[in-house]
Amino acid sequence: MVVPYRPGADGRLVPEIPGEGPCRDPGDGPCRLVTDHWRERTTGPGFPLLVMRCLTHRRGFTLYPHGHVPYGREAIAPVAPDGASSGTGPGRFVGTVFEAAVDASRGRPWPRERRDGGHAWWPTMWHRLAQAEVWLGVSPELGEKLRERRAADLEADLLPLTEGARGIEAAPGYRSRGRAVVKVLGELPADRSLLYRLLRAGHAAGLFGEPLVPVRPGGPLRSLTREAATPGRRPRARDPPRICDLPPADRRP
Repeated sequence: MVVPYRPGADGRLVPEIPGEGPCRDPGDGPCRLVTDHWRERTTGPGFPLLVMRCLTHRRGFTLYPHGHVPYGREAIAPVAPDGASSGTGPGRFVGTVFEAAVDASRGRPWPRERRDGGHAWWPTMWHRLAQAEVWLGVSPELGEKLRERRAADLEADLLPLTEGARGIEAAPGYRSRGRAVVKVLGELPADRSLLYRLLRAGHAAGLFGEPLVPVRPGGPLRSLTREAATPGRRPRARDPPRICDLPPADRRP
């Protein structure tokens, strides 16, 4: 579940506690949420995250800050923990999962050998590019219906997605893939809707579970997916969060 994190009285970032958890199904009793523990993080947000437990449904869940998803090592969007957007242009995505695409678009391949245990090396770069292509709808392997859905989820024009796919088909190197992804990222606004657009498209691409956010501080949850707008449908909160596991290709820059 994604909620804002803001500085508390002691300076530590603390989350906005939701009114219910992702464990409640239609017909269930109300959630009774209690604090379980703080979860230390060595990757991702870089600060402890609060784990909640629902006494009614006997389930636990982690509250993630804006910009991050479960099991993610890097941010998916250039936003602060409270959701405020930052920066403009492609450079704002440096430090996110789209950094590989930014570097590729500039002709900067990551090293062929892993250095000091870091993530910035060639197989990871290719993996991130493949993931981003599916996420943003520029993969040539996507059908037109799926590409149209990506554009709708991103609330972006279809043309940059179509042109990006054609560019990759014509020149399937890492540079063209990066340029196609960065072109679509450049179409997205630098406001609070950026994160929600990326969450909606990433879920539709099968990269992580259904994104749930509180309607208001302490209020019920709502899903960001388009299907959630169907009358009478309640968000399915139990979709397992997952990150796309595309095998890295051993391609030369």
